[in-house]
Amino acid sequence: SHAIAWAKALDLPPQSWEIQMLYGMAEEQQQLFSELGHRVRVYMPFGEAIPGMAYLVRRLLENTSNDSFLRHAYDTSVDVADLLKAPSVTLSP
Repeated sequence: SHAIAWAKALDLPPQSWEIQMLYGMAEEQQQLFSELGHRVRVYMPFGEAIPGMAYLVRRLLENTSNDSFLRHAYDTSVDVADLLKAPSVTLSP
């Protein structure tokens, strides 16, 4: 992951950072990160129903978007340089 590479590039001690992952999501990756010696915190948001639904909708939109950075980052046909370009705004008439 980019965050792990960045922490290593900054020579941060392992105890100074952690990987946070949502409960019930990417459990194989959680296990792998842990086995590699990284601190993994699994979290589960809780609270009132309406703010909780807003949180859920944001996560769904982020994780299912065809324009998702993460989705494209794993696509070998997408040029990484294009992913790292500054965002642009396209206006429709």
